[in-house]
Amino acid sequence: MNYAIVENGIVTNVIWLYSGNAADFPSAVPCRDIPVAIGDTYDGEHFYRDGEQVVSMLTAAQQEVQTMQEELPVLKAQIQAISDRNDFIEDCIAEMAATVYADAE
Repeated sequence: MNYAIVENGIVTNVIWLYSGNAADFPSAVPCRDIPVAIGDTYDGEHFYRDGEQVVSMLTAAQQEVQTMQEELPVLKAQIQAISDRNDFIEDCIAEMAATVYADAE
């Protein structure tokens, strides 16, 4: 399992360690599937990078899916509004063309 070596709240190294030997490394914190890197900070519970919590790739993907699902109704409404506006502009162009060509006859 991956472990982060944490000194003064900062990850100084990432190692693979047999969990049975974890007691030999008192500053080692299990990372599990979290992609911890040297320089990340640790508050005793979570790892952080540039002020944001470091999460597993699965958790990050789930958060992205949630965000996209929340944005979907707004995007659909925007697409509908653009489509309605395009229909209106087409109608205006058709009406202007009819007026222009009616005057030409």
